[in-house]
Amino acid sequence: MRVITVATVKDEAEKARALLESLVGQPHPPDHLVVVDEGSMDGTVDILRGYEDRLPLRVVVRRSRLRSLGGWGAFGLVIGLLRLLQWRRRVPPETYL
Repeated sequence: MRVITVATVKDEAEKARALLESLVGQPHPPDHLVVVDEGSMDGTVDILRGYEDRLPLRVVVRRSRLRSLGGWGAFGLVIGLLRLLQWRRRVPPETYL
């Protein structure tokens, strides 16, 4: 089974570092990790990018209000990314959703 982890952050540099360190230490880290930054001003993006060589990390920087949509905006982004992975034949369609 493949594991895809998605997180949204905004101005959470220290929490982002703790999250990524936790994932690095897992015996089975995720196959894909997508972190959507919603316009952080505290260096969160720099911290995230610092982990790109240690995790299968994709950092998406957006200037939108995904959280104000109750997660539905992020949900749509995740579905789009999963379909892109399927299109590239990296994730069989029966393994997601």
